[in-house]
Amino acid sequence: MKSIFIFGNNDILINYYKYFTALNYKVIISCDIKKANKCDMLCLAGGGDVNPYFYGQRNISSTNLDTFRDLAELELIYLFISKNKPIIAICRGLQLLNVYFGGSILQNINNHSQVNDKDTYHKIITLKNGLLSEYKNKILVNSAHHQAVDILGKNLIVDSISLDGVIESFYHKFLPIYAFQFHPERLKDKLLLNFIIKKIT
Repeated sequence: MKSIFIFGNNDILINYYKYFTALNYKVIISCDIKKANKCDMLCLAGGGDVNPYFYGQRNISSTNLDTFRDLAELELIYLFISKNKPIIAICRGLQLLNVYFGGSILQNINNHSQVNDKDTYHKIITLKNGLLSEYKNKILVNSAHHQAVDILGKNLIVDSISLDGVIESFYHKFLPIYAFQFHPERLKDKLLLNFIIKKIT
């Protein structure tokens, strides 16, 4: 059984635990990054905003910052890249990966946040010859974020966009890395994330 490491707390990340367990992964959720050393894959989960310090901006509208988590997950990205192990990133995870590769973040955007603590939904367009295009041309996804990619990081390739131009997913040109701005683990369609995992592993 392959294992996947997620930085954080079991109670908060229960959706991730249930999803990856259903895919027959051993799920290790911990704030002790040493436990990641023997894991086969890294998942960078959703959560608060990345500290703008890491992409050279002052804080304009970033909230729920956790610099300790930023530093820990940046170290985890380096660890898994150095071992050429797969990384899946979701929501905040996509934004942190973009920052890791030298990109930047739009600190506030409209029409992509939750409403009354519930995800909103919109269609995304998959780009020709990308990974998601092999799945579907248009996909209905959820939305629970107020930030998005601004400048795309080095060697990252956009795979899908929203109708208003927000980058909804990307992958790395050379490394086994894929990132979603939306939350595939919360979609009714449970096959999409598994499809991508199989593509990069």
